Order: sequence, then structure tokens, then C-alpha cells
Amino acid sequence: MAATAAEVVLPSELTEIGRLMVQRFPQISAIQPSEAAPVKLFRARPTIISVLDYSLGFGHTDLVKIGADDIAETLDRMRHHWLVGTSATS
Repeated sequence: MAATAAEVVLPSELTEIGRLMVQRFPQISAIQPSEAAPVKLFRARPTIISVLDYSLGFGHTDLVKIGADDIAETLDRMRHHWLVGTSATS
């Protein structure tokens, strides 16, 4: 994969990333960043992905280019109508 990277600096994004990380890896809540060794988070946006497809032969790869319109910027844009929960009414 080839990608461009940018540091995540918005406090709301950093808070959400922290929440998701602790949810997935509870043991990291014991780690406290220090001023001497601050934690920096980066967003990697893919530009090219190499996909292996062994059904077409050993080591066959296809390159897939990723454009700006291919990446959802927000969770709301990633949601599709079939993923949105429905409520049953009586």
C-alpha cells in the first residue's frame, strides 16, 4: 500500500481515537504519555493498494488506485441504508 500521512490534531478526533483504542485494547489505559515522549497519531490515506490474487497465478497482483472520492471522511458518509438500525413499532 502507498499512502499519504497527516498528523491528527483535532482534540475531538484524538478523544475518539483514544476511546476506540481503549475499547479494543483495554491494557493501554495503563500507559501514560509523557512530555518527554509524547504520543502522536497519524491518519494514513491510501493512494495505491496492491491486491494479491492467486486464482490468476502465483504472485499475481493488481494495482488499485484510490481517489479522494473513494474515501469516506465521516462515519455518516460510510453508513448505507442497509446498515442503519431500524426500530420495530407496534
